[in-house]
Amino acid sequence: WFYDNGSVVKKDANGKPLIVSGIVINTTARKHAEHEIEQSHARFSAMISNISDVIGIIDRDGVIKYTSPNIEKCFGWKVQELLGSDSWVTVHPDDLCRIQKELFKVFENENSSTLVEYRYRCKDGNYKTVDLFATNLTRNPNIEGVLLNYHDITERKKAEVILHESEIKFREIFEANMDGITILSIDPDPHKVAFIDMNENSARMLGYTKEEMFKMHPTSLEKHFSAETMGKRIEDFKLKGFSDFETTFSHKNGQEIVVEITAKVISYNNQPAVMNIVRDISSRKQAELALIEAKVKAEESDRLKSAFLGNMSHEIRTPMNGILGFTELLKAPNLSIEDQQSFIEIIEISGARMLNTINNIVDVSRIESGLVTLDLSETNIIEQLEFIFKFFEKEAKTKGLTLLSNINLASEDVIIKTDKEKIYGILTNLIKNAIKFTSEGTIEFGCEKKGQHLEYYIKDTGVGIPQKQHQAIFDRFRQVDETYNRNFEGSGLGLSISKAYVNMLGGEIWVESQEGIGSSFYFTIPYIPMTMENNLTKKIASEINNKEQLRKLKILIVEDDETSKILLTEMFREHGSLILFAKNAVDAINACKENPELDLILMDIGLPQIDGYEAARQIRKFNRSVIIIAQTAYGFSDDKVEAIESGCNAYISKPFEKASLHSLIEKHVLNREN
Repeated sequence: WFYDNGSVVKKDANGKPLIVSGIVINTTARKHAEHEIEQSHARFSAMISNISDVIGIIDRDGVIKYTSPNIEKCFGWKVQELLGSDSWVTVHPDDLCRIQKELFKVFENENSSTLVEYRYRCKDGNYKTVDLFATNLTRNPNIEGVLLNYHDITERKKAEVILHESEIKFREIFEANMDGITILSIDPDPHKVAFIDMNENSARMLGYTKEEMFKMHPTSLEKHFSAETMGKRIEDFKLKGFSDFETTFSHKNGQEIVVEITAKVISYNNQPAVMNIVRDISSRKQAELALIEAKVKAEESDRLKSAFLGNMSHEIRTPMNGILGFTELLKAPNLSIEDQQSFIEIIEISGARMLNTINNIVDVSRIESGLVTLDLSETNIIEQLEFIFKFFEKEAKTKGLTLLSNINLASEDVIIKTDKEKIYGILTNLIKNAIKFTSEGTIEFGCEKKGQHLEYYIKDTGVGIPQKQHQAIFDRFRQVDETYNRNFEGSGLGLSISKAYVNMLGGEIWVESQEGIGSSFYFTIPYIPMTMENNLTKKIASEINNKEQLRKLKILIVEDDETSKILLTEMFREHGSLILFAKNAVDAINACKENPELDLILMDIGLPQIDGYEAARQIRKFNRSVIIIAQTAYGFSDDKVEAIESGCNAYISKPFEKASLHSLIEKHVLNREN
C-alpha cells in the first residue's frame, strides 16, 4: 500500500499541467495496523454483544456514556434510550443512596472497585436483582468514568429464597419431630465419628442438652455397643442402604431406655453422613412385657379357676354325699341309739364342712365387692384366745395332736380396740389349717406385744410348705397341692380371706416354713390399748342393762318356711316378751300397722308374690324406728346392698348360728336404745 501526494509546478498557455511534483509514501504497515484495529474492534463488539452481562460506562455525574447492545435483551432498554441519560433512574429508590455512596468511593480512588447488589428497574417497570461490579477508568487517559458490569442474579435470588424457605421448613420439621433425629459424620475410624446435627428431642430423650451431646461420642451413649453390632449395621447399609435395629441407651440419670433406630446414609452439606431416627419404645416394651405377664397370669388364672371349680365340686359334693347318705341310713328300722348318734354326728360334721366352704366363697365375694367393713370394739385378747383354745382342743386331741397356747402379754395390755370377728376369723383359719396339715406333734399359738403392734403366731409340726410357694398360698384358689388326688380337703380360700382381713386391720401376714418340718404363720395388727378397770366396770353394767332390755323385745318373724319358723322360735325363747308371725309381705305390713310398738322384724327376703325388700320399703313409709334384719338363703354380696337400700338395718345369710343372730340383734337394738 502507497500514499501519493502531488501538485502542478508549471502550466502552458492553455493552463495544462507541464510539470507535476509529488511525494509517494509506502503505507503498507499502516494499512496492516488499521486492519488489525478494525478486526480487534469487531471482536470486541462481538464479545460485548454475546456475553450475558451488560457493560456500561458512566461519568462522575452518573450520565450514561456507553452501554452494551444486549441491554435490550436483559432489561428491555434500547441503547439510544439510555445514552446520555441519568443512570440513577434505573436504581430502585430504596437502594439509591447506598449505590451512589458506593460509586462515589470508586470515583474518588482511581485504583478502586466495588461489588454491590441492588434492584435494577427494567423498561417495563419491573425490577431485577443484579450484582454490579464497578471499576475506576481514570487511569486510562483516553477514558474518564466508571466501568459497570451488570450481572443478573434474579433467578439465583429466587432460588436462594426458595432454598432458605425450604431450610426453615426442614428445620421446623426437624425440631418438631417427636422422635430424636441425629446426623453423624462418616469416617473409616469409628473413634472419629461425631455428631454433626441433632434436634432437641434427641437430647431431651436422654436427659442432656444439645451442647452436652455434641461433646460426647455417639457410641458412648449405647449400653451394649460392640464391634460386632457395628459390623452388622454396616452390612445392612451395603445391602439395603439403611439399617433398622433396637438398642439400649443410658439416660443421664442412669436409667436404661430402649430405643428403635432407623439409620440411613444421606448427603448433608454435600458430604456423606448417617441420619438416625431414634424412637423411645421403653413404654411399648414395658407394655409388651405387661401383656406377656398378663397372658401368663390369665393362663394361670384359668388353670386355677379350673382347679378351683373341680375342688369346689369335691368340697360340696363330698359332705353333701355324707349328709344325704347318712340321712337315708337314719330311716332304717331297728337302728341302735349308738348308730343314730354316730350318723347324726357325721351329718353335723359334713354340714359344718359344707357351710364352711359356702361361707368362704361368700366372704371372698364380699371382700372383692368392698362390702366388708371394720367393726372396731373392745376386745379381750386373753378371753378370745382361751375361747379358741377350747374350741379346737377336742379336734386336736381326736387327731392325736398337742394344742398349746402362749399369751405373753402384761395384764394392762390385754384389752384392746379392734375388730374381734376379723381376728377370730384369721385365727380360726390358720389353726384349722395347722390341724389339717399336721399328722403328729404339736400346734402352738399365741400373741405378744412388739412396739406399736401385736404379733400373733401359729406354729405346727406338719408337712410344711415349699419355699417357692410361700407367697402364692395367700392368693385366691391357691393351695400347696392343686391336683385332684391331693391328700387334704379345703377350698383354698382361707389364707386369701385371712390376708384380706389382716390388710384391712392395717397389719401384715407371712409364713416361715420348711418342707417336712413344719410351718409358722405370723400376722400383726396395730396395738390400740383400752384401760382395763374402766372398761370392765362399763362392761358389767352394760351387760346387766342389755339383758334386761332384750327380755322386753317385741318381735315379728316374717317367714314362709315352716322349718325356719320353728327354728327361729326356739332361738328367741330367751328374748322377747311378745313374738308375732307373718307368712307373707301383706300380713307383715298389717302386723306392723296393728302393733306400732314392735322392736324387731326378722324379714325373710324370698317371700311369695311381694318379696321382703318391697315389704321393708312399705313398712318404712309409716314406721322409721323398728329394727328390720333381712335374712336370705341366697348369700350374694348384692343382697346386702339392696337390703340396706330398701330400709333394712342389717343383713344375715342362712344358715346362721344362734350366737351370730343374737349378736347382730344386740348390736342394733341396743344402739337404738342408746
